[in-house]
Amino acid sequence: MIHKFSRGILGLDIRSDGVSAVLMKTGMKGIVIEDSVHIRFSNPEDLEEKTLSEALSSIASQMDVAGAYCIAALPFTRLSIRTLAVPFMDTKKIRQILPYELEPALPLPVEEQMIDFILLEKGSKDQASELLIASVEQKELKFYLDQLKAAGMNPEVMTINGHAAAAAIAERSPGENFIFADIGRKKVMVFVAADGKIQFIRSFPIPYETARRAAGITTGLFHTVLAREEHYPDKPLPDKIILSGRGSNEPGLPRLLEDQLNLPIHSMNFVKETEIGLMESLGPSWVPMDMDNALALCYCETQGLKGFNFRKDSFAHRKFWMDHKADFIRTGLLAGLVLVLLFLGSLTETLILERQMASANHELMAVFKSTFPDRTVTHAPLEQMKAELQSQKSPSLFSDDMKTDIRTIDMLNDISVLIPNNLDIKVTKLVYGPGTVLISGNTKTFNAVDDMKTRLEKSVLFKGVTIASANLNRAGDRVDFKLKIDLS
Repeated sequence: MIHKFSRGILGLDIRSDGVSAVLMKTGMKGIVIEDSVHIRFSNPEDLEEKTLSEALSSIASQMDVAGAYCIAALPFTRLSIRTLAVPFMDTKKIRQILPYELEPALPLPVEEQMIDFILLEKGSKDQASELLIASVEQKELKFYLDQLKAAGMNPEVMTINGHAAAAAIAERSPGENFIFADIGRKKVMVFVAADGKIQFIRSFPIPYETARRAAGITTGLFHTVLAREEHYPDKPLPDKIILSGRGSNEPGLPRLLEDQLNLPIHSMNFVKETEIGLMESLGPSWVPMDMDNALALCYCETQGLKGFNFRKDSFAHRKFWMDHKADFIRTGLLAGLVLVLLFLGSLTETLILERQMASANHELMAVFKSTFPDRTVTHAPLEQMKAELQSQKSPSLFSDDMKTDIRTIDMLNDISVLIPNNLDIKVTKLVYGPGTVLISGNTKTFNAVDDMKTRLEKSVLFKGVTIASANLNRAGDRVDFKLKIDLS
């Protein structure tokens, strides 16, 4: 079976200020980044359809994305994230009741939302299951999916920005508690990690003006720390804050955060964090704050780390057989028609042969009855006729198939000359076989039998003459005899 990653993994990180794409390949040498592209938008107010379409088309023309397993992270504007405890353990049942549980709290009708969840803690009989739930607007999801498909990219996974990188670092450092801040142009996505999992997510908008951005980011992160303590009072305080995204390059931001939050600040470098191989040709163009989140999407897929995926229900990825269903049906019908025609042809040929055999048997029986009118056909007429013909065959008295050079006429002449007419001998049967002649008959006396034997022994054609038998007949007036003559 061909592995689903045989053509590589394409990670797409779509933001309001640009698109990053990373193509990763897995092989004997491990995981290698084969290609990458970052396209920055020229200060757009909003992510317009034309801008995104041109960027995706440019990526498709610069990278070999055909057949790659695609994961896309998207900047949903109407993203709602919350935690919830439910008294169920079965994920199927949880998925069924979620719309009813969330409906009062969602900003839009539940039928216009796409909902997914991550199971933080599986419950038991005495404890509820802890869920991390995200919902997005279906209309916005369709917009991005249409744009991606138009560029020849059909993602298997559609998720939120930043989550893959935060989840990967949490999984690699299960003993660390940290806050991961993915800072974009308009908002910050914050992920709170503990015990190797993302436990809490929130987002907040930030000012676009440079003078106010650092303060806005600091205030938002401070509120996140407070909210985290309120939700998880029994959890240890964060060990550090990790910054990611182009907004993390804000002048003076790390120092301001350290002073206000009293926590160490780190900038993410996902290549160094995971020790993934980087093609030498990509080195100069690789900018971690632009490419890390796209790379994290690929990495999580190779490690089996599952996050949110909104390609469900009506947005579910159509499998190959579904995409080509009409072709398969057409091919199947044609194949079925060919098989039916072959079957009919074979059936017709069989019927013709059966009729020919029946006609031949009928003619054979007619020949058999005309040849052997006193015989009854008891089995296959051909075999019975062969047997009858064989039984009718017997060695001819004067057959040429005798293994001797003696002519029949010479042998009969010697017998006639050597036995005189005045000798009272009556020959009743003469059988001429290979190398021998049997003479049966009767005479008046036993002496006549001896006399006949003596006379026949004088022939140069006969090697020897033996009296096979000599007996009086029932009347007692004649002697029945049999002579065996061996031919020379």
